[in-house]
This record gives sequence, C-alpha cells and structure tokens, in this order.
Amino acid sequence: YVARYLVTQGDALVASIKKGLQTEGFAFIEAVSPCPTQFGRQNRLDTAKATFKFFEDSCMSKEDAGALSAEELEGKLVTGEFSDGRG
Repeated sequence: YVARYLVTQGDALVASIKKGLQTEGFAFIEAVSPCPTQFGRQNRLDTAKATFKFFEDSCMSKEDAGALSAEELEGKLVTGEFSDGRG
C-alpha cells in the first residue's frame, strides 16, 4: 500500500493510515508537512499560513493528475493512493 497526503488533508490521511495498518505486507504513507521556517524563508513566504497555502495550491489528486501531460504536472504535488496493496 502506497499513499501520499498533505497534513491539511486530515480525513484522507487518517483513512489512509488506517488502511495501511490493515494492509497485509508493506505499507508506506507519506504525510507531507512543509517547514514554514526553512522552506518558507527560502521561497519568500512570510507566514506559516502562506507556506501551507503554497502547498495546497500546488497539490492535486492522482485522478486529476492522470489527465495532464508531464509539462502540466511540473511543480505539482500529486496526492492519493498509488497502490492499494493488492498486488
């Protein structure tokens, strides 16, 4: 089982963790949490709120990403389930 969600996608992240724990075998769930101090300063984002907004604006679901070209996906953070753990 493989998945990725932003920490601001709480319901989906919790559901993913539960699913990962119930999956037989290996499970990897990436919880993306930006660092407002390091990342924010390097990208001239003045507040933690601005840093999280930047990530939310850069985020898109796996389903939405499937319809885009590689060029359109550049700079985007794709979230969702990438493998359901069934093989």
